[in-house]
Amino acid sequence: MRNELPPYRSENRVQIQDKHDDDIYDILPSFEMHNYYLNRTFKDVELETTRLSGIFQPPSYCDHSTTTSSTESSSSTLYSTPSLLEVRRSGILNNVNKLPKLEKSPLILQIHVTKDFPKLGKTSIPESALKEYTSNDLITGYITVRNTSSKPVDFQMFTLSLEGTSKIIQLDGPSSGLRFFSKNFLKMFDLSVSNNNIPNQDLKPGAVDPVDGTYYGLPEGNVLQPNVTYKKFFVFKLPTQCLNDKCQHFGCHQQHLMLPPTMGVDITSFDKKAQSIKINSNLGYGRLVGELGTPIKTKDFTSDYESITYMLKARFIGEYGNELARLSEREYHIRFIPYGFCQPYNTSLREINPEVQLSQLYETSFNQLAALRQESDLRNNFGVEASTTLGQLYLQDDDEEAKLKQQNLIETASSSEKQVLQDKTEKANQLVSFPISNPNKDTNYEVTNLFLLKQNKHTKLQRVLKGSKHKDSARNEFGSITIIANVPTEGLPYIAPKLLKSSSAKQGLLNPMNKANINLLESSLDDLEKSDLSVIDMNLEYEPTSETGLPNIDIANIMLQAITTKTSTSAPITFGNSSKLFNGYFKDPETNQEINKFDFYVLKFKKLQRQIQKMSETDLALFDRQTASDIASIASMQYRKNYIPNVVQIQSMINGKWTKQADSNKYKKNIKILIKLNDTNKNNYTVIPTFEDCLISRLYNLKLDLSFKENTASKDGFEMSRSLYIPIRVRKFDFNE
Repeated sequence: MRNELPPYRSENRVQIQDKHDDDIYDILPSFEMHNYYLNRTFKDVELETTRLSGIFQPPSYCDHSTTTSSTESSSSTLYSTPSLLEVRRSGILNNVNKLPKLEKSPLILQIHVTKDFPKLGKTSIPESALKEYTSNDLITGYITVRNTSSKPVDFQMFTLSLEGTSKIIQLDGPSSGLRFFSKNFLKMFDLSVSNNNIPNQDLKPGAVDPVDGTYYGLPEGNVLQPNVTYKKFFVFKLPTQCLNDKCQHFGCHQQHLMLPPTMGVDITSFDKKAQSIKINSNLGYGRLVGELGTPIKTKDFTSDYESITYMLKARFIGEYGNELARLSEREYHIRFIPYGFCQPYNTSLREINPEVQLSQLYETSFNQLAALRQESDLRNNFGVEASTTLGQLYLQDDDEEAKLKQQNLIETASSSEKQVLQDKTEKANQLVSFPISNPNKDTNYEVTNLFLLKQNKHTKLQRVLKGSKHKDSARNEFGSITIIANVPTEGLPYIAPKLLKSSSAKQGLLNPMNKANINLLESSLDDLEKSDLSVIDMNLEYEPTSETGLPNIDIANIMLQAITTKTSTSAPITFGNSSKLFNGYFKDPETNQEINKFDFYVLKFKKLQRQIQKMSETDLALFDRQTASDIASIASMQYRKNYIPNVVQIQSMINGKWTKQADSNKYKKNIKILIKLNDTNKNNYTVIPTFEDCLISRLYNLKLDLSFKENTASKDGFEMSRSLYIPIRVRKFDFNE
């Protein structure tokens, strides 16, 4: 006989009060409830279908009226409790996509997203298909399922989740098809929907909704009757950031813990129908016509082979033949643009310049491979047995700072520098963790560029910094000019087609809960950080090498540069303000070819990866897996540059005068460029916020095309053009549009 659930205490009820329709009171799941749904193994569900005992009833939220000793509990179970490792390996919800899916299901499953929490007897207003959600927003609605067959359909499990996934698709040739690399950075379950026994004073299981004739709740006994429609209400609250275990590098890459914006479209989603979505140039977006929850594709400078997707996913799991299968599955895509910054003003307190990160990671990886080869020679030539893995040799020190150093996350510092770092860390810990704010309000970060001024007889646009493939003795060097530009604390606003932005939530329509959350988020930033960029400040220093006039400087053009990076495994580095990493060129001493710093390191890591691929299985077993993953990540990393015109326009330029410095041959001046944002967006671009995910990142620079011309009438004077790149963050702060 099935155990009866005890009555619930009033404080545990999910209440929706008529007087305050915007107030939703929810409860956190108990540990037993969470464990029951998230950590059940396939064996658990198979045994549950026997229904020989009531021990498989979902745990309740309240105290049980009777208790049993641990010996009685263990003797009454039908199988031994699996270990934690077994649970992690075979948990159903972690492996649900591996279950076979019915091609033709008798169950018609639908997800409906509504403007407010639905109620029985009240018609729900559907949410706009173009709605953009942001941090702390509520997603409300209901699911319906109808058994269209003439026979009852049994199921063992139903789940509704909110999932965020970054995905990389690689082409393996026309015969091999596609390979997928994905990371699930967000997975939230509405357990009140997945379990029919969570109490609610207003929602009685089996009650008929007079609006549409549906039955509320899933039937007791987990049997869907023929030609009957069931419904359940749901609510999700979007978080502001992910848990620390999302980033496998000690959870210390703060940027990787921020929720990224929706980006591109997963062409494999919606039963692969998403690959047919085309963008309407007049609207600036595209979607599947006549489909609920269709993905939305925009001009966000994303390829078809990378995406960040948020969706509601409903699944019925049950027996099909002699195995478990997904009886029915439905997805509803949510467009999400996070509030505030997803990248700090500088690299965070415990992180360093990305080029230094790459250099130290390469040195550590190279040394580990060299040590492994030495150990292999000892083993093969002298029969010395390995007593531990190489990774353990490098991680014997339990000190957290030593571990971080080995992961190339902090620089070696003196005792005084360590104290300063500790003080800054303690100060930063007192701040609200989201949005990422600048803990050093009084610190300015700069980018420095050195340009050599030379006579250009052949081409005015020749890249002198990249070197020349042909020697030209006729060109004379007139001097050098150093430009130091401040990295703006301010940012650029998130840009999207008007139809998308007009569908977002307005401040006046937000419920009290959201208003309080938004006020909390905004309180962690000062007014400067929340303002839009309006001035670019540059200091110039000119050092002539010959008798020549002072250079005139003009800004020929300004545009936004978008850099998209992607890799197949979790990135071990962060990029921060890395404008030079992708744009600064130098001559590789090994190949004598012109290359940027990022490509230079990718080639070096590819050489390390080839060494790993030649290892024996014995050596591979000794090599640190994390280091091998880090090497593979950098070796497979790719990037793409896109240039977005007409986002920023130059209003005017305050061009200071050259001032000769005392006791030197140098001249200095200051230039301020006043800019304004172009709000028309005639091309319907979508400029998503700056973010860094473990697999995908989006960075931005302002590209300024500078012209240098000697202030003289001489025909042999210099006249050149160069490009300056200034890191800039894109973020969302608007709630009133």
